Amino acid sequence: MSKITSAQFKQDFSAGIKNDAATQARVGATGVDGKKLLDAADANRDGTIAGAEELGTLFKGIDAFDKDGSRASVSGHKPLAVVNALKAPPAPAAAAGAGAGPDLYGADAGTLKPGARGPEVKAAQEKLLKAGYELPRFGADSDFGRETVTAVKQFQTASKLPPTGELDVATLEKLNRAPAAPAIQFPEYDKMFKDGVMQTTLGLGFDEDGNDVALRRDIVQGLGERGFRKLDVKTLSDEQLKQQGFDPKSIDRDATYFTKPFQHGGKDVQALVKLVDRDTPGAKDKFADGMKQDDLILYSGHGRRGSGPDFDHATSAAGNYVIGKPTEAGHYTLGDNDVGKQGALSNGYQMMFFDACNTNNYLDDLRSRPKNKDTGNLDVIASTRELPWSTSKADILGTLDGVMGGKSIQDIKGGLDAQNAEAGKGAAFVADGFKANSYRPAPFSP
Repeated sequence: MSKITSAQFKQDFSAGIKNDAATQARVGATGVDGKKLLDAADANRDGTIAGAEELGTLFKGIDAFDKDGSRASVSGHKPLAVVNALKAPPAPAAAAGAGAGPDLYGADAGTLKPGARGPEVKAAQEKLLKAGYELPRFGADSDFGRETVTAVKQFQTASKLPPTGELDVATLEKLNRAPAAPAIQFPEYDKMFKDGVMQTTLGLGFDEDGNDVALRRDIVQGLGERGFRKLDVKTLSDEQLKQQGFDPKSIDRDATYFTKPFQHGGKDVQALVKLVDRDTPGAKDKFADGMKQDDLILYSGHGRRGSGPDFDHATSAAGNYVIGKPTEAGHYTLGDNDVGKQGALSNGYQMMFFDACNTNNYLDDLRSRPKNKDTGNLDVIASTRELPWSTSKADILGTLDGVMGGKSIQDIKGGLDAQNAEAGKGAAFVADGFKANSYRPAPFSP
C-alpha cells in the first residue's frame, strides 16, 4: 500500500494501539523516537492510544515525517514504516506440526529470536552496523542468523545487558539510542605503553603436519629483520633487567624473549616479546601467564573448533588453553575452562589477536567468563572463517608492526583482510571492543 488516509488509519487501529516498551521499540527501529511519538498521543496516559482524538494526534505525528504535503494522508518509506511498526507482531504458533512456522517472538511480544526474517531484523542489523558491530559475511540481509546473534551478544555485553543474542525490548531500546561508532578507532595505546614496556606473548600452536615449525623459523627471522634482538633472560640479573626497563617479576627465566625499542608520542618504549611454541617447556602455562599479565597477546595455529589455542597434538588435552567448547562435539578431550578461572586475565587493558580458524567463536567466552573484563579493557581481533598457514607469518608480524606503528584498527584489520582475501567470501577478521575506545594517538615514530 503506497498511501494511508487519516480515516483509514483510524479504522485500522480502532481497537487501539499499546503505548508500551515493545511498541515504542518497534517504532524506534524505523529511525523515529517511538517513546516521544506515542507519549504525545497518549493524552490520558493509560498506556493505550484509542479513540478518534488520540489516534488523530498520532496520525498527525506520523504525518510530520511525510513529504507529500497532504495532512489527510501519509505516503513514503518512513511514515509507512512507522504505521507498520505500530501493528502487533504475529502471535507465536499454537503448536508444532505440519505448516507451523518457528516461534520467532519470545513471551514478550517485542522480542525477536534467531531465525526471524523481515524488515524489523534488517532495521536492527543496520543499527548494529552503524554502532560499529560488524556483520562481515552477510551484512544487513534481513535474516537473524548466527552472525547477527554474535553481533547482538557483543552489543548486549557492551551495554551491560544479559548476552542472550535475542532482540528483546531492552536491547532494541539501547540499540535505538546507540551513537554511531567513530569512523576511525585505535587500540588503547596510552594504556598499553603507560609503563614504557609493551609486554607481549606470541603463541604458535601445534600442527600435526609440522607447519608450526616452519612458521617459528619464519617468525624469528622476521623479528630479526625488524631489529629485534634475543634477550638472554637466563644470564641477566634482576638489576640488569631493571636497567633495561623490565620488571624481573614479570620475566620467565625459562622462556625465549625478543626485544626492540621504539617510540610512542616521542617517548621511548621497549617491545618485549615472549615466544611460546611446541618446544617451550610448559607451553600452555607460559601462554596462560601471558594472558594474566601481558599487554598484547598474539596467537597463530589451530583454533581447535572454537575451544582455544593448543600447544600439543590434537589427541592430548595437556596443551589446550581452553577458552570455550568446541563448535563440533567429540573432537577433543578438554580440561577446565581457563579464561573462566579467577585471575586468568589481566585487570589492565589487553589487546588480543587470534590468527586461527573461526576464532570469533572465542568471543562469547572471552566476553562472559572473565568477570574482570569488558570492552573497556579488552579488545580482540578474531578470524571469521578457516585460514591457511601460508598467511600466518604476514598476519602475526603485520599486526605487531601495526601496533608498534600506532596504526588504527581499521588499518590493521584492513591489512589482515587483504592478506586473507578469497573470492566470494567476506572479511576474514572481526574487530571486537574497539568501538568503545576514546583514545586518539599522538604522532608515532616506529
